[in-house]
Amino acid sequence: MTCKSKKTKTALAILLSILCLEVANASNEELATAVKESIQQEFGKDAELRSVVIKDLTLIQESDNKYRGLLEISSPEGEEKLAVNVTTDNENLIWEIAD
Repeated sequence: MTCKSKKTKTALAILLSILCLEVANASNEELATAVKESIQQEFGKDAELRSVVIKDLTLIQESDNKYRGLLEISSPEGEEKLAVNVTTDNENLIWEIAD
């Protein structure tokens, strides 16, 4: 194997790693958007929670279908950060705001 082909293989491996990270990030962001929408819908059903605004949700994948995250909300009482657990099978999702 020549030095040039080793460099090419290394460059391709690095590029593939970067692309995989970007795809994983995109799917985390898409899932976070879906979870935020679902949480906001549930908040809208409760008169006490209607005024709560979701500022941000960050998710980290723990296993194939389990995610852990931080939900940042704002309400008349102030701002708060809440832990969120999410499970998905790519068609359905279940979220839970941890105590």
